[in-house]
Amino acid sequence: MVPKALSIVILALVLIGCAGSGPAGDENGPAGVLPTIVSPRRPVSANCERNPLPPAFKKVVAAIFPGVAGMVQIEGMVLVEAKVGRGGRVLSAEVVQSVHPLLIKAAVDATNDCLFWPAVTDCEPVESVIRVGFYFEP
Repeated sequence: MVPKALSIVILALVLIGCAGSGPAGDENGPAGVLPTIVSPRRPVSANCERNPLPPAFKKVVAAIFPGVAGMVQIEGMVLVEAKVGRGGRVLSAEVVQSVHPLLIKAAVDATNDCLFWPAVTDCEPVESVIRVGFYFEP
C-alpha cells in the first residue's frame, strides 16, 4: 500500500512529493523505495525569462530497503537535501531528517544516482538545492 503523498518544500519554494514503497522484491533484487514527483515535471512551453523553473526529476532511482531494517520493522521517512548542478547531476547530498540510522545510506545513495532537469533562471541552468524524501516500510 502506498501512503499518502507527502509534500516537501524545496528551497526554491516549489513543492515536491514523496510517495511510499516501490516495487516488491523479486529474483532481480530487493524491494525499493521510489521518490515520486507530485507537481508537473517540467512545463512544455515555459517563458524562462519571466518564469524561473525549479529542478525536476529526469531519472528517478529507488532506494534499496536494507534487509536488517526490515527484520526489525523500521518504518518512516528519510529526508535528503541535495545540491543539483547545472548539468542536472547531484553534487552533494546529506540527510536532513531520518527515522533511523540504518536507512540513511540507502536514501543518500539513491539520491546521488538520480538525475534532474536543472533549475533554470534567465533561460540558463543554475545550481540549486532540492529536498527529496523516501518513505521506507517493511
